Amino acid sequence: MDDSTTAVIRLATVADAGEVAGIYGPIVRDTMISFEESVPTEADIVARIEDTLSFAPWLVCEIDGVVVGYTYADRFKERAAYRWAVELSTYLAEGYRGKRIGRALAASLLAALKVQGFVQAFGVIALPNPASVRMFESFGAEYIGTQKKVGYKSGHWVDVGYWQLELRQPPDEPVTPMPMSEAVDNADFVAAIRSGEGLLYG
Repeated sequence: MDDSTTAVIRLATVADAGEVAGIYGPIVRDTMISFEESVPTEADIVARIEDTLSFAPWLVCEIDGVVVGYTYADRFKERAAYRWAVELSTYLAEGYRGKRIGRALAASLLAALKVQGFVQAFGVIALPNPASVRMFESFGAEYIGTQKKVGYKSGHWVDVGYWQLELRQPPDEPVTPMPMSEAVDNADFVAAIRSGEGLLYG
């Protein structure tokens, strides 16, 4: 990317749902990266963005006004004792992979999650997916195991690997992560969201 390009990483809004659906649809339909079998509608994506933003960031990368990738943190498990752990997902539009956009998005997301006070982040990756593994390990994530032939899609059994990244030292008495209603007005959180943008240039 050069200086004539305008690239921004920001919190998603429901207005981004159409572009997000456009990115995700082919991934569901044509790959095993996602285990969904039916392409979600724009309305489905609206609901997912709203649910995620109730507790954690959903970020998009916008280049010259067009959303070309997104990342978000999902609840690792629903039970309350897991509330310091999240699962990360990152998706890029065709033609924008291999351009450091995924790494920039992930850097911003991880920085924002640290500000909120989350402790553990997990990458759950359908294998093989060397690009996702390489990106997650570049942040220091450690491989912790594989579930063999756990997913079946498009006529194939697929392994799923797990990577874990400790965002901060687990405290003896953890405080519940900062809610998004507070985070959006927190200067460190706002700066964290923009922090990955520097990786888009150079």
